[in-house]
Amino acid sequence: TPVNQFEAAIRTVCEPIFEKPLKDISFGHFLLRLFQTARRFNMEVQPQLVLLQKTLLNVEGLGRQLYPDLDLWSTAQPYLETWMRKRIGPSGLIKSLQSHLPSWLEQSPEMPQLVHDAL
Repeated sequence: TPVNQFEAAIRTVCEPIFEKPLKDISFGHFLLRLFQTARRFNMEVQPQLVLLQKTLLNVEGLGRQLYPDLDLWSTAQPYLETWMRKRIGPSGLIKSLQSHLPSWLEQSPEMPQLVHDAL
């Protein structure tokens, strides 16, 4: 399936840099491959990803000067896990429902017609 192909492509791009210190990672090359993968799967690159690219390139340069042996992934893992739990975990789901529920309720009278039209 395309999802499995996309997952395999992302793994191919990301796995080679896991557990490597900053001095052994070229974020420019990594991000180029990430954008190529997005293009290959006809995905639109979000502005946030472009900002992430800029940030990672700055981190790479600064990190190589200050602490070239830093394992960025091990250092960032606890922060990323916390962020993911907040965004995707139960509390993130509840916040998303709270923010979307009013518009869903507003649109609910139109749902039967929309379902009928879709069929």
